[in-house]
Amino acid sequence: MELQPPARPVFITTIMIDIRQYINYKNHMAKVGRPKGAEHTKLFQMRASEEFLQSVDDWRRRQDEIPSRAEAIRQLVEKALQNSA
Repeated sequence: MELQPPARPVFITTIMIDIRQYINYKNHMAKVGRPKGAEHTKLFQMRASEEFLQSVDDWRRRQDEIPSRAEAIRQLVEKALQNSA
């Protein structure tokens, strides 16, 4: 039995497999960042006294579903803006 050379050189086959694996990996990789089309919001930070935060926390506890502190402040500001208009 006589040995014959492979149809393609082995190193080319290996490189092709590696490139295909890399492309497949990049195409199925989890996307980083915010999803496209999502609402863009801006970061807002503020300093608050302990008394203010205690008032917000007291209001949160009186809600049916306790919102996060940030959500509670958003809701309170929206209510204040609606009442002032």
